[in-house]
Amino acid sequence: IQPDVTHTTSGARRGGAHIADRVQCYAQPEDTGTGTGRWKVSAKIQQLLNTLKRPKRRPLPEFYEDDDIELEIAANPKDPNAPKPEGGTMTPAVGEQLVVPAGLPRNLEAALQRYGTASFKANVATVLDPNGKLSNSLTFGKFFLLIIFAHININMIV
Repeated sequence: IQPDVTHTTSGARRGGAHIADRVQCYAQPEDTGTGTGRWKVSAKIQQLLNTLKRPKRRPLPEFYEDDDIELEIAANPKDPNAPKPEGGTMTPAVGEQLVVPAGLPRNLEAALQRYGTASFKANVATVLDPNGKLSNSLTFGKFFLLIIFAHININMIV
């Protein structure tokens, strides 16, 4: 069993364990500044331990600081070799006002609640295989339950 070099407590040596060639055992405990009381740890191992103890993620202020190079790249995203657009600019056509019948739900949550409970076995979506036959179908009931589970899980996380 190799010694635990991550903690500063000096533990007794167990059994006749083989010690790595860079870790040496002393008879009396003494603090050398590198490692624990009984065990002298090489500088490379100590450096590795210190590296592993550092935080792995950057702090948020450093994460949101903008670098000049990143801003310059974001400002000039055009590829000079890209083909040039042809033709006129398209504008949306103004049509007539959409008329929603009085009995339909006004938002997505209300629609899922209504159709997920009233028409439980009606299909929401179907998946076709390469031959054009139905392979899988999603019903309003399954979809409604999946939305409820997702809502519960998101609320547990937040």
